[in-house]
Amino acid sequence: MDVKIICNKIHENALDLIQRHPESLALKWFESNNRELISKYELNLNENTKANSLKNEIILTDLNWDCDSNEFITKIGNFLNNKINQREKLKKSNLGQEFTPFYVVHQIIQQMKILNNTFAGNKKNLVILDFAGGTGNFIISVLQEEFTKIETDFDFSRSRIKVQDEIIEIFERLNNRLYVMDIDPISCYSIQIFSIILTLHFLLKNKVDLNSKLLDQLPLITVLQVNFLKLHKFYPDLKADLIIGNPPYIFSRDLAPELKNYLKKEKFDSIKGQYDLSDVFIEQSLKLLKPEGILSVIIPETLIFLENRKVLRQIIVNNSQVIKIIPTENVFEGVSVENILLFCRKNSSSKNDSIKISWEDNAPTTWIKSDILEDQNVYFIKYDPITKKILNWLEKNYFSINEWNRLNIDDKIEVFRGVELSKYGKIMKCNHCSNWMPFSEKRTLCAHCKKELSQEREIINIISEKTNKDSENMADFIQNISLNQFYADVTSQIKLNVSGINYKDISKYRKKRIIVRQILAQKKICATISPENTLTSQSVYNIILAKKLEPYILELTQNLRNDSISYFNYITFSRGKRLFSRILLNKLKDLPWIPKNLNFKDSIVIPDNFTSEIEKVILG
Repeated sequence: MDVKIICNKIHENALDLIQRHPESLALKWFESNNRELISKYELNLNENTKANSLKNEIILTDLNWDCDSNEFITKIGNFLNNKINQREKLKKSNLGQEFTPFYVVHQIIQQMKILNNTFAGNKKNLVILDFAGGTGNFIISVLQEEFTKIETDFDFSRSRIKVQDEIIEIFERLNNRLYVMDIDPISCYSIQIFSIILTLHFLLKNKVDLNSKLLDQLPLITVLQVNFLKLHKFYPDLKADLIIGNPPYIFSRDLAPELKNYLKKEKFDSIKGQYDLSDVFIEQSLKLLKPEGILSVIIPETLIFLENRKVLRQIIVNNSQVIKIIPTENVFEGVSVENILLFCRKNSSSKNDSIKISWEDNAPTTWIKSDILEDQNVYFIKYDPITKKILNWLEKNYFSINEWNRLNIDDKIEVFRGVELSKYGKIMKCNHCSNWMPFSEKRTLCAHCKKELSQEREIINIISEKTNKDSENMADFIQNISLNQFYADVTSQIKLNVSGINYKDISKYRKKRIIVRQILAQKKICATISPENTLTSQSVYNIILAKKLEPYILELTQNLRNDSISYFNYITFSRGKRLFSRILLNKLKDLPWIPKNLNFKDSIVIPDNFTSEIEKVILG
């Protein structure tokens, strides 16, 4: 939906609500200041659009000024979320926007307050910063908390003039304390409107008479239309006591080239290898926090176990004296990752050599930072006693691929992914260098020559149904694996020798291999034996066994399909609560599944109490 239409809908609903405010001064002030806001964010309203598109679009008619604060804030917040969500899907995706439900926002704020009271002696007049405003759910909820404090401590029964003067003083102290930023002009405008309406509700609810001096304190929130990652360039002195928010989720390969170059130029540590923009937001937050400041965010749970989040975990440990992690489930509808609530209290000085880490409401465990950082993975995963015993038992009795390769330098196991393609085998051709690449609607630059791709791209599919005809330019191809297959079925074929497509080393496909599907099936690892001379998709891992292990390919395939091995992956990789459960390449290499005695006649017997626990997790 067009930006101007969305802005008109927000404007018209806000105007309708304020027209119903009991004090006429509110409407006069709003109409004057709203024009400045619209101009500031270059959101000039189109009168034709307004006339043609806004019939029956006033949604907040059932919202009254005398309703409860929670109902008031929730209805306006949901309205704004709904309106901004109507924008073009691609635009929303490029901004990495996912709006956080109020119940999660409140949970984060309450935990942040507990941490602040526990470790900072309830400091007052804190500078609070929301790094990715969206529609303002976080910073507006913080403002509502401020209003609740005022209502608790303030005597509104005094004379009208006395109340006005003291509220003005309180508002003056609030100014320059609450900051929010977003690069999206619609978000900035929405937050300003939201904060103004909420403040008017607070004043009316407490029977504070309006005057120009009081209204001129509004908005109480400082809204900055700036990229948080560039904040230090424009506001070098701005440091925060509390930073809160939901960072944008954009994987590194989808970032605009200009932003990638900026991150490299600024030498952010978290951009090594594959990363997410949310990682850089966490790093920047820790830089902009004051000593002993608190970071409170909702972030993908991949932080705690993925190999490519290792650098970020190290950054967090190095800069924090307290870490608290609270798991969540199904927060964002239609999003394939689960999330955690992450709370970090920044070091009081560079000499902090210990750190407290806690899960949910459990007592924190104190660690020496150097001990944690010596572990190259720096995982933040918590296991119960029975889980620890099972994992230790599996590691004691089985080698992982990495362990095997360290002990058998001259007889290693090799693992590689298949052909780099899009999900359905579609590829597109560059109009400049004539090379082909996997099809992507988002890609604007050629993967090879880096020149801009034409809108009129040639697109073909190089995967087709298998035929019995032999051809030098075609090869058998496996896209998927069934949990029930011990030997893989080949039903497709792939076109070879297409310039630009990364088939990997074709000679490796000539060998008999164990192949493993990336996505789990019913929490289990899908492993099967591949025919020779058969290529696979990149969602399939190919394991070429060491010479010493080749005679045991059947037994080893069966081991990988074993519930106990699936249990190890499921627990250590995803803690058993994922929407898309899978095994990644680095986890496959760390998975204990090769018997240390290599005596398959005497199978390793799993203790009965372990078996019941494994079945409960995998089959439950």
